[in-house]
Amino acid sequence: MREQKTVLPGIITECLVEKGIETGYVLRKEGMKILIHKDETKGTIKRGEPITVFLYENKAGDMEATMKIPEITMDQYGWAEVTHVHPRAGVFVHIGLKKDVLVSKDELPEERSLWPHAKDMLYVILSHDRHERLVAKPVREDTVQSERLSAPTSLKQQEVTGNVYRFLEESTLFVTDEGYRGFIQHELSPKPLRLGQTVTGRVIDIEEDGSIKLSLLPIVTERQSADADAIVTHLKKRKGKMPLTDQSPPDLIKSTLGLSKAAFKRAMGKLLKEKKVKQEDGFTFLIDEEE
Repeated sequence: MREQKTVLPGIITECLVEKGIETGYVLRKEGMKILIHKDETKGTIKRGEPITVFLYENKAGDMEATMKIPEITMDQYGWAEVTHVHPRAGVFVHIGLKKDVLVSKDELPEERSLWPHAKDMLYVILSHDRHERLVAKPVREDTVQSERLSAPTSLKQQEVTGNVYRFLEESTLFVTDEGYRGFIQHELSPKPLRLGQTVTGRVIDIEEDGSIKLSLLPIVTERQSADADAIVTHLKKRKGKMPLTDQSPPDLIKSTLGLSKAAFKRAMGKLLKEKKVKQEDGFTFLIDEEE
């Protein structure tokens, strides 16, 4: 059975200062010699005294130490900026160390188009892979649920900014700068989103559990979608047929659907383009009902 190591990258521990060298100090921990550079120290360092450090491996794979403890640790989540993408390995994030930390491709969506880009932000915690190397792992839903704040109703119609952390079948989940959890239905975003992407939009509803429903669409586009839905609902109630078209008089459209003619034409244009309806002989037909 392999002996479990106790001196691993990513831990915060005390090391004994063994001696000073030109570039810094040599520390000792359980028989292991560890280098700390001068620019990674704080305060006065004395030979023979213990100091508290964060351990990490440098690019050569040697253990080094820093007294500048990162905010993101094995016990603490935090936001980390993506520095670059490695197609075969995953993405690297900066947590304040000289060496960036890998988020494995196994922790990322299977669809590469959903991977973060450089400068995107991931909410991560530190961990070890099966080879005991230091890695970062994106936040899980249970952690977001336990840490999130409940959004106040006063936030409705306000603009908020957050970052994407998860994808569902019909929506994308994000966390705001203030700690509110929210979702964006796919039809309320003008284009597909990616993990870690920063999004800014308008709060259109607050759910009972305090989650935010966000729209990234212009207000006119939202209204067009809502009006189109109202037309479809009306058609379904009338067995897929109604005596209204783009040529109908404004007062008839208003009395039937409660829409102005301009709003009706915008919504109808959307439905015609999506091939959800067709117009013939002064009637509009719901294609799904017809075929």
